[in-house]
Amino acid sequence: MGPLWGPLYFVFDSSPANQITGMVLVLVLGAGMIAFPLRPNKLTAIVLIPAIVLWLLCGIVGKGIGA
Repeated sequence: MGPLWGPLYFVFDSSPANQITGMVLVLVLGAGMIAFPLRPNKLTAIVLIPAIVLWLLCGIVGKGIGA
C-alpha cells in the first residue's frame, strides 16, 4: 500500500486509539476533498489543497510507522 491510502493506514491498525484517530482524519480530510467537486469555488479550492497534502502526509507517516 502506498501513501495514497492516507489515514486509512490508521483505520486498519490494531490499536483502538489509532483506529479512532484514523476515522476522524478520514472524515475531516475526506470532507475537505469532497467539498470542491460539490461546490467549486475559491474557498473550497483553498480547502482542497491542504486536505490532499495532509492526506498524503498521513499515508507517509502511516507507512513509516507500520500502522
